[in-house]
Amino acid sequence: MRYGKAALLSAAIAAFAANAFAGESRAFDRYKEKDEGWYWKNDKAPQKEEKKSSKAKKPFSVEWLRENLPKLRDRAIDNPTPENLRAYLYAQRVAMDKAHVFAKRAHDIVISDPLLDEKQRLPMASFAVADRFHIQDEARTAILKDLAKKGGLWFFYKSDCIFCKTMANGVRQFAQKYGFILYPISLDGKPAENIKYFYKDQGQAKKLGIKVVPTVMYVVPPNNYYFVAQGAMAPQELSDRIILAAKTEGLVNKKYLALLDVDDRGVLGPDALSDGATDDPVELVANIRKKLLQQYDHDKVPDVLPEVSRADQKPASVTQLHHFKEKGADK
Repeated sequence: MRYGKAALLSAAIAAFAANAFAGESRAFDRYKEKDEGWYWKNDKAPQKEEKKSSKAKKPFSVEWLRENLPKLRDRAIDNPTPENLRAYLYAQRVAMDKAHVFAKRAHDIVISDPLLDEKQRLPMASFAVADRFHIQDEARTAILKDLAKKGGLWFFYKSDCIFCKTMANGVRQFAQKYGFILYPISLDGKPAENIKYFYKDQGQAKKLGIKVVPTVMYVVPPNNYYFVAQGAMAPQELSDRIILAAKTEGLVNKKYLALLDVDDRGVLGPDALSDGATDDPVELVANIRKKLLQQYDHDKVPDVLPEVSRADQKPASVTQLHHFKEKGADK
């Protein structure tokens, strides 16, 4: 028994000595690893294994197809056996059939809901399109005639510019049609072939930074001017640019503008989309429908387009446009 206890004691002492030696070895290693510090604890926390989602994807769902179609395709490309090819093509057929069912049911919903049907928002029948174009033409004419009472046009040109000669005829006809006062300004001080009356440039072009001719500017006395066109362009494009410049500056009657921009009726803008988003499909539809209906509440325009201007506003004169160079060009 004594020998047995002695043996156990000797074994315990040997084990302790081994542990102590290991500790000394570890401490010695710590001395070498001075960057970590002498007493730094180096025990790493056990990493948690990421739990894989056990939720199985619904067979042939969009999620299943999104994950498996690329795999089936790649496998068929790398190893185009009949089995692999059929597996991919049949899976692709499932995706196409789901898309067909979705498109058909979506179409049925659209044609049964006026707020989703584009043909009801903006009729596309031939007679309706003709009426829309007619209304837009009337609105454009009313806007331009009203703008002609507020300002005039500066037309910068050079006598040796080929495009200036062509543009001059279009600008003159445009000005006569809508009542704009036209102020031709020659950069080289010479007349053009089809420009009889003109003014010599007195520094306007330099102050305005005009480098390209022909250039057309819409000028509103006493000190407002807007670049409309740089380079030759058709009268239709010229009218659109004048209206755009005037609209940007708030010079266009909003009621007439609603008729001109009839294509935008019922369209939700950024202001209308600042709230109302939700994960509840029923609530989402209700919120969007309410916003769309509000757009149509604002769709009130006059039946007649009178040629009107502000009551206290006098038409721009040649004298006003002539003296504008002394004030407006320095803006």
